[in-house]
Amino acid sequence: MACPLTPLDSSNAVLPGWVRTEMAERSARAEAQQRGISPEQVWEERAALYPPGRVATPREVAEMIAFLASEESSGVSGQAITVALGGTD
Repeated sequence: MACPLTPLDSSNAVLPGWVRTEMAERSARAEAQQRGISPEQVWEERAALYPPGRVATPREVAEMIAFLASEESSGVSGQAITVALGGTD
């Protein structure tokens, strides 16, 4: 539950699914090595978790964060917003 600190304060969370970042690339390389497959195969499996067949981009996550930081989101408070292209991980 969100507990506003001021009348203008809101608390929301952005919950990204897989996003192709350097940290996630390291994770894919380690998993690939452990499983004896290529990192690209790991990414293909991750992408298959989502209806569009791809993972979210850093820009998509950043756009959600920018929206939540803007005046346009003044009616959004206490929400956990998933940016995972319809997937559930």
